[in-house]
Amino acid sequence: MQVFDFFIPSHLKFGVDSLNRVGNVVSSVGNRVFLVTENALLNGKVISRIQTLLAGRNCEVILYDIPANLVSKNIIDKGAVLARTSYSDVIVGVGKMQTLSVAKAIAMLVNNTKSINDYIDGEVIKKASLPCIEIPTEARNPFMFRTDFLIHDVRTRKLSVLKAVNGQPCNVIYDPAIMSDMDLPQIMMNNLANAIEGYLSTDSSFLSDMMFLKAIEMISKYLISAVKDGDSDSASFLSLSGLMTSMGLGMASTGIIGALSEVINRDLNLENSAVASVLLPYVIEFCIPSSAEKIARIGAAMGINVESKTMLEVAVKVIEFVKNLAQELDLPLRLSDFSLKTEDLIHIADEAKELDMMNYVPRTCSNEELYDILQSAF
Repeated sequence: MQVFDFFIPSHLKFGVDSLNRVGNVVSSVGNRVFLVTENALLNGKVISRIQTLLAGRNCEVILYDIPANLVSKNIIDKGAVLARTSYSDVIVGVGKMQTLSVAKAIAMLVNNTKSINDYIDGEVIKKASLPCIEIPTEARNPFMFRTDFLIHDVRTRKLSVLKAVNGQPCNVIYDPAIMSDMDLPQIMMNNLANAIEGYLSTDSSFLSDMMFLKAIEMISKYLISAVKDGDSDSASFLSLSGLMTSMGLGMASTGIIGALSEVINRDLNLENSAVASVLLPYVIEFCIPSSAEKIARIGAAMGINVESKTMLEVAVKVIEFVKNLAQELDLPLRLSDFSLKTEDLIHIADEAKELDMMNYVPRTCSNEELYDILQSAF
């Protein structure tokens, strides 16, 4: 039997209106709060609600908002200086994956006082991060329960993954009610891609596999009814699938789609989730030679009739299922539907190949093979 490690020290609160507990959660950690969020959330009710709940627990709050889709040295370094000089004792991140990564980076820099660029360049991170609490506003974050986080290096325009000392969030408040405004079809197709890549990754385990397969099953079963019928119970199951995928990725890793979509997001300001449904069928096809048995199990989780079919036949059905699901949800089917140009593809493939998540793809994947996948999806 496979040996695997399981350690997720974050305290999780999950459920509709679990955000109401934010005052109790945060005040149990500290009362000088550095609240990191994104501009887009300031006009809604979530941030003001959090501020009110924290004030009710006598917490002092410094609000630090960042532009959407922009992660830079100045944003992180300035935030760290402000958090340090204000003697903040807890960092709270509210928003999408990029915002939560900024919150993690700031939490790390409060006690490790060099510039974020120094640590990107290899400076050793010696001291533990300040306690950090995450409140995600979308049902996807492959770094949620991990000590590492993704940073855009604005000097080189490359992506870097940093691993902080005790950098995992001490608490995660996962409230499906504050995710209601997200682009459900797009986000859930991305979540499906994350779950499939995590399940196929070489560092997956028995425990993470159970989480990924259950997430795949729930997305396949409930996504259409949540989108087409507006069924609230189905939407709650989809939020749970996002949580299970994030927990699974605490033990495993995304792969080709994760790497390619991060580079495309950085270069073209396209949401990662926008391209996931386009890439997914071609990545599954690429993985068939090494992972046909696992892909057959994915088919069973999707509800595909696998009886009397070979593993290859089931794999073909899985690819058809993913394509049909994207089409029914009116999602883009080709990369050419975006602002991508064919001359961008080589650069995207080369940059993606350098990311750490490519080390866990179930079969060796060269730059040229990445380029072939992009061309097939174009």
